[in-house]
Amino acid sequence: MSKNNIDDAKLEVKNFLINANRPYSCQDVANNFQNKYNKSLIQKSLDLLVEQNDVTEKLNGKQKIYFISQTNTDFNEESMKKVQEKIEQHNQLINDLKQSINDKQIKLNELKSQKSIEELQNHLDRLRNEIDELRQKSEEFNESKNITVEENIDDNLEKKSRLTVKRKKLIDEWRKRKRMATGIIQTIMENCPKKKKDFFEEVGIETDEDYNVIIPSNV
Repeated sequence: MSKNNIDDAKLEVKNFLINANRPYSCQDVANNFQNKYNKSLIQKSLDLLVEQNDVTEKLNGKQKIYFISQTNTDFNEESMKKVQEKIEQHNQLINDLKQSINDKQIKLNELKSQKSIEELQNHLDRLRNEIDELRQKSEEFNESKNITVEENIDDNLEKKSRLTVKRKKLIDEWRKRKRMATGIIQTIMENCPKKKKDFFEEVGIETDEDYNVIIPSNV
């Protein structure tokens, strides 16, 4: 073993431990240098560095570990202060990010609990069909009022009473469905960037006003 080899190995081992600034076993150090220096040369270098007080040796169980002697390590208070400030800044950033993630998770859970636009659209389509059926029945009923039937007065009064009750029931149902449809449309419009008129045209929604359907307010 030449003097140059041991000196080179010792210097590189010392620099390695300084940069790593953590304990290593002889095998760990040898693994770092792979085939450049064999384990016996690494062990010899560590022993010499221990003798020079450049490296501290400790027994960890049955294995020796080595780390750079802290007495020879320069301590810069100003540098440590800056490092501590950066650590605090990063910790604050981590806390802010955690809070932001938590807020977004709460918002996501709220959105998941709501019905999707597709579900609301399907519900709206069903209500629109039901409204069309009720409108048709209402129109048929209005036409039936114009039919003249020769019946006695009692029959006419009874029939009129039945039709009035039926008409009121249909109109009440019509109003109920219309309120439901209006509520769903309002919910969709809250999340829809389009104007209400444009949305109606795109979806194909027809209003009572389009057909001049007028329900007396006293019914």
